[in-house]
Amino acid sequence: MLKRTYKFLCLTGFLVFFPVVLSNNTYAEGVFSRGEWRLELTGVADIHSGKADRDGDFYFTGSIEYGWPIFSRAVLGLKAYPLFLYREKNDGCGDSDLIYGAGAGICARIYAKRDARTGLFAEVSISPIWHSDYLEGNGSRVNFLSEVGLGYDFDNEWHVALKWEHFSNARLNGDNAGVNGIALAVGYRFRRNQETVAFSK
Repeated sequence: MLKRTYKFLCLTGFLVFFPVVLSNNTYAEGVFSRGEWRLELTGVADIHSGKADRDGDFYFTGSIEYGWPIFSRAVLGLKAYPLFLYREKNDGCGDSDLIYGAGAGICARIYAKRDARTGLFAEVSISPIWHSDYLEGNGSRVNFLSEVGLGYDFDNEWHVALKWEHFSNARLNGDNAGVNGIALAVGYRFRRNQETVAFSK
């Protein structure tokens, strides 16, 4: 158990503090300062779990992200989840349950267009999430939310994305019945200015 806890703390520290440390050098400060805030609401319908009945489960997340360009097509971001609401249709006792939580992690996004940060993009993210109660078949109240998705950033700053999400405790506990689902996300980006800033080559 101590070994698993140590691994969790190390991974969480890396996810949260590595981008901050990166931003401390002079070059990175210039890139970091050109970042943008991004808000997103996501709804997820659980479609599969190998060890627990997730039929009828669904959850919502609300995230706040600060992302900055690292290449001409790529953005790295810090992502916080102040909102995590999971409705479990069957909590193992035949009753439904509403579970809430919060977390933070890291994400990356690659755009099809160079220097624009608009149009088609692909993204990945991982974030440890603490939640108020145990999920059926899962012995930890800290689980990792992993996302892989495709989306589109419109010129009016709104975006939509379709994602595949996985939620499990990475074997911090022997009971690790995870959650898999398809997510639909919608969000808004706050540009630092109205002009598209090209990445310095």
